[in-house]
Amino acid sequence: MNEKRTRQIIALVLDAAIVIAVALSTYVLFEYMGKGVDNKFAEFSKYFTVQSNLVLGLVAFVALLMDLLLVLGKIKTSPLWARILLFAASVGTTITMLTVIFFLGPTMGYGSMYNDANLFMHLLTPLLAIARVIFFEKETLHFSATFIGAIHMTVYGIFYLSNVIMNNGYGTVQYDWYGFGAGGLGLGILALFIMVLVAYGIAFLTYFGQKKLAKSWSKES
Repeated sequence: MNEKRTRQIIALVLDAAIVIAVALSTYVLFEYMGKGVDNKFAEFSKYFTVQSNLVLGLVAFVALLMDLLLVLGKIKTSPLWARILLFAASVGTTITMLTVIFFLGPTMGYGSMYNDANLFMHLLTPLLAIARVIFFEKETLHFSATFIGAIHMTVYGIFYLSNVIMNNGYGTVQYDWYGFGAGGLGLGILALFIMVLVAYGIAFLTYFGQKKLAKSWSKES
């Protein structure tokens, strides 16, 4: 078995692992967070961690289908749209992972951030996604993909801050569940700007790393 085919199979395994990890962690966390809550879905889905993992799970399932076609020799490369979606989804979960490591972990405790299903959503699944995109994606993407990678966080950040403003919920658990608006509107806007900037930075670094390592694929093709 040549190296090219080996990488294709590893990519397939990683995508399958991502789908399974997201499915199981989503189920466990949904049941846990839904206890004593009237609207379980609203409570569960308001967190970026959940959203980014669900998006990744769906996109990884599509990627898994493409992997199967590649391994079976039915196609020569995955469609561009599928590769862009996987790239963007990996950026989303990486944002989650880094937010926990550098902000939520120190402020809320790493124990609660990495317990049970949270360990997968906050750490293991993002790492699988990063490895899948950077090390096992054959084709490079256009630079414009970096902007697409930051879209989810940008939209979520606007929704989050708008929700806080409209409900005057600065610093409240109900409306400002991450506490980014606890210091007032100015700091809330600053936090939004920083998160969008971080999202783009992650997208750029992921793009750069993937592009550099993908050169080895061209030598094998």
